[in-house]
Amino acid sequence: PRALSHAFYHLHRVSNIAADKGGVCKIVAGKARFASSSLSSYEQAVQNLPQGAQIHLDFFGEPISFFGVENGGNIENTVAALDRFEIGLVTKGKAFTGGGEEYGVSIQAAHSAALAWADMIRHATVWNSNGRSSPMLAHIAVSSLLIQTGVNYVRRIDQLLLEVPSGIDGVPRLQLLPLARLAADEKQNEHLDPRERTHLNVLDCLLKKNHKLALAILGKHLQACPGDCLGLSLLMDLAQVMGQKKVAFQGAGAVAQYWAERQGTFVKASIPGYHAATSLIALGTAVGRLEVGSSIDTRKHHFMHSSHNAL
Repeated sequence: PRALSHAFYHLHRVSNIAADKGGVCKIVAGKARFASSSLSSYEQAVQNLPQGAQIHLDFFGEPISFFGVENGGNIENTVAALDRFEIGLVTKGKAFTGGGEEYGVSIQAAHSAALAWADMIRHATVWNSNGRSSPMLAHIAVSSLLIQTGVNYVRRIDQLLLEVPSGIDGVPRLQLLPLARLAADEKQNEHLDPRERTHLNVLDCLLKKNHKLALAILGKHLQACPGDCLGLSLLMDLAQVMGQKKVAFQGAGAVAQYWAERQGTFVKASIPGYHAATSLIALGTAVGRLEVGSSIDTRKHHFMHSSHNAL
């Protein structure tokens, strides 16, 4: 709640985001972090991009599709805002920095998180309006909140946002649920990367309050795309909310080998996101072992109780 209040504050006082048609961007033509079965689908998505569409990589090397680029929008600034928010999201807030020093240590964390989140919401709104589309931006901005709080709570936030100007020329007041639903409707878009379609299917499940199916989709997805740090983070969040310690353990096991092979050496740095991913793997492994240990203790207790009764 404290982060939300700070987010509303910064949404209210933000300056306008200028639409820049002069951005220079490159279409990405490959992605090594997909399993071989998905790589051909990704390359096909790149080759079949419609006019005015571009694909950019985020901090973790994952593709983000932008459509309607000819209608304006500064992609470089958007990707920078995306990276800032996504890194903080995956590290569970540890990487959020900037602002709030005058409020003290207890407030600064929420304040810095609110800055990044408010910026992410604005960019996601800009790129999903006025003939532009980038559904993954909306997914990243809203999905973690849907996991932790649910649709009804997000609806309440939208009611509060109606009282806050968007601060963006040509864009009405910000609304999270309509933004998320607009993105989820693109889950079958053949021009999107396979990973993006998977994430949008997860978003669709969250909007329908089907957390169980969303968790199953992410679990299967990580087996094919173990380098998806965002996917691993969302799986851990879902597993925690649903109390599915076993699924967290299985998810950590599905990606552990991939990330272990990408550890840095004296002459080669670790790939981006390595430390965040291994922290999530450690989390999943720890809670999974607690679950396994508890299960063993329970079976042992039942066995000893049964043996005592038999005697």
